[in-house]
Amino acid sequence: MTPVLPRVNEALGNGLTLRTPAGLDDVERVAALASTVFGPEVGPMMQTLLMRHPSMTWADQLFVENAAGEVVSALCLIPWTWRYGRAEIAVGEMGVVATAVDYRRRGLVRRQVDFFKARLAERGCVLSIIQGIPFYYRQFGYDYALPLEGGWRLELRQAPAAPEAGYSLRRATLDDLPALQALYARAVRGLTIYAVRTPEIWHYLLEPYTTPVADSRQTWVVCAADGAIAGYTRLPEFHFGTELVVDEASLVSASAGVALLAHLRRQAEGAGQPFIRLNLPGSNDLVQLARAFGAASEGTYSWQIFVPDLAALLRAIAPALEDRLADSLYAGLTRDLRINFYRDGLALRFAQGRVQEVTAPAEPGQADLSLPAWAFVPLVLGHRTLDELRFAYPDTSWRGEARLLIETLFPRGEAFLYTVY
Repeated sequence: MTPVLPRVNEALGNGLTLRTPAGLDDVERVAALASTVFGPEVGPMMQTLLMRHPSMTWADQLFVENAAGEVVSALCLIPWTWRYGRAEIAVGEMGVVATAVDYRRRGLVRRQVDFFKARLAERGCVLSIIQGIPFYYRQFGYDYALPLEGGWRLELRQAPAAPEAGYSLRRATLDDLPALQALYARAVRGLTIYAVRTPEIWHYLLEPYTTPVADSRQTWVVCAADGAIAGYTRLPEFHFGTELVVDEASLVSASAGVALLAHLRRQAEGAGQPFIRLNLPGSNDLVQLARAFGAASEGTYSWQIFVPDLAALLRAIAPALEDRLADSLYAGLTRDLRINFYRDGLALRFAQGRVQEVTAPAEPGQADLSLPAWAFVPLVLGHRTLDELRFAYPDTSWRGEARLLIETLFPRGEAFLYTVY
């Protein structure tokens, strides 16, 4: 259930006011700023999110207006739910951060970020993400921790030229929802972290747009000769390059994948797009097939992550940690795991394989793991191993056998976030 959030209306001085929308006029003015800063397709996307997304409310949108009533800066909170093993955790994305040119370097984003972080707490979010520009968001506590954008490059000449016999493609409709949900479950199997998609979010993704907006995507289904759905893909209408991008795909057979790759080649050739980029995890079935045709990795950018309270995050993922212990040499474990962040620290107390509590030790004591607090987040999310962290941060160390326990609790994994908008 979407929480009831308080509205904001606070004077910032110099004729500026920090607000949340009170009516459609405010939403339209925020959208206009987004279009001015980022391009004409971004404003309609912002308006669509605020008017139609099942998890968002107008109270998730912050903006600053001047004395003339012009919106000069804005950002929003886009709610997600992630699956981390057996645990589901609430996440808030900081999205569409825009400031008019004449109002930059006045600290307006920082004032909004302070309220954004309060919104995270009000929504029960244990983690925040942003797709933002390099470096800038470090000042607000964000650091890189999960893959975002990039992927695998397939030259058009490498893709199959002829469709696989017996298959056809068509645009998806709401009637395809049960099949799409099953295929999505197939796409995320094996991922250690992924986005939960409710039927309401699927409806949001599949409802047709009157005009393309920045987050709109073509959703295609692959149909076998008998009409059964054998796969699907989602292609963004807008992105930063000139290539054809695949943001999502799931298949039930290699032959369906060949048919899909042939369709993508024809679509790219028809649009004059120079190659196909699969913005997908390496384990994805379509990536595996494309690699057989010669696709090569281009690496990835990363989501930037902020964790307001590390102890709260660990409590939220406790069911997953308990499952990992139960399937290891540490089944039934009773002990404390002490983690030293140098300025402070945490202790995870286990009793008979269950997380009893996560506390800040009164005395630092002898730590099982020592590392900077910001380095702990990519470890918890399975994005970095202990050895990788020690290479980057020589002040990372562990004590004896505790290494195996730490690696059992926080193994390297493959995470990927198929979007919820």
